[in-house]
Amino acid sequence: MVEFRKSRLKSAFALVALACLATPFARADTTLPSGPFTVLEHTQLVGGSFSSALDFLVPAAGKVTVVLSDLVWPDTLSSLHFAATSATSLFGSLDAPGTFSFDVNKPGHYFAIISGETKGALDLGLYTLKMEWSALSGSSDPAVPLPAAGWLLVSGVAGLMGLARRRREAGLV
Repeated sequence: MVEFRKSRLKSAFALVALACLATPFARADTTLPSGPFTVLEHTQLVGGSFSSALDFLVPAAGKVTVVLSDLVWPDTLSSLHFAATSATSLFGSLDAPGTFSFDVNKPGHYFAIISGETKGALDLGLYTLKMEWSALSGSSDPAVPLPAAGWLLVSGVAGLMGLARRRREAGLV
């Protein structure tokens, strides 16, 4: 009985090790949706002069649509500005609440810079920023790798099936 347990344990470790080693090379048939889906949504209560820098991740080449709004609560902002940049270039900007779109050529981290001012130093204002990404028409969607947890689950189920078969063959069930 002790030998049988040792062999089961060795088999289980071998399956887990194999699953862990295979994970970096595995690809699933799952692809990113063509969009649109939100890559950044940000709302902030501000007072006086303010500025914020946020990063956002674009999953693949595509189009990013920006919507910047002054929520006019508790007061209207006297100025509100937005700029979208990469580490090396400016994609576009807004000098007032509004909407604009820009294309990105490759996946990666990009930056959103928001600045503005309330009417008075003690006044407050509320703005919201929403950015959505969608794939460019005709672009191929990249494959998304299957996470390691999926491979571990599959190997665990296979191990349990093997144990059940052995128990049936040994007449223990």
